[in-house]
Amino acid sequence: MPFRYSCFISYRHDQGEIMARFVDDLYAAWHNEVLLLTGMDVFVDKTRLAGGEFYNVKLAKSLCQSICLIMIFTPQYFSTNHPYCAREYKAMELLEKARLKKINNTNLPTSGYIIPIILRRGTELPVEIKTNRQYYNFSNFMLRDEPLKMHRDYDKIIRDIADYIYQRYLEFENAGTDPCEVCENFELTSEASIKDWLETVKSTPVLFPGRKEML
Repeated sequence: MPFRYSCFISYRHDQGEIMARFVDDLYAAWHNEVLLLTGMDVFVDKTRLAGGEFYNVKLAKSLCQSICLIMIFTPQYFSTNHPYCAREYKAMELLEKARLKKINNTNLPTSGYIIPIILRRGTELPVEIKTNRQYYNFSNFMLRDEPLKMHRDYDKIIRDIADYIYQRYLEFENAGTDPCEVCENFELTSEASIKDWLETVKSTPVLFPGRKEML
């Protein structure tokens, strides 16, 4: 089974108008960029389907069929009361480890399949993400701004991320391996299994020396 989506946008759904506008803009911008590169759409769930088990099945399969996870970070992304985003994140971590083994690549920070985007309060991004992943800062985005695909500060970043996703796609094309062979039965990481981890995810107000936030 080949990839169906270029990326899966993971975000908290109760973050108000700024999040809704940002997700719409991001989808519109990436839909054009990554569709041109891979011929695949971007997955974004705007409805949160009724019924927990059905929701889990649909989201898990869509996540598994996506090349990358785009996590839109706000301080409530890793909420202990509403852990769906955390479950999506941890599920992609499992997929990431398996996929990197398939292409014999263990260089996680530069070739991973999770791309953090900071929408608000980047100082609260968990330390384990800050120290291991390249992240991008969109925290200056405002409702009054022009669309992302037309915004001079963000347009290049969007193209760069689209190119990055395309490189991950090519790795599997060149390796001749099926990245989605487990997708029919893939499940989101359970809430119980990440409960202790969620409690330990702490934020820090300090940017690490030598670590550069992408603007």
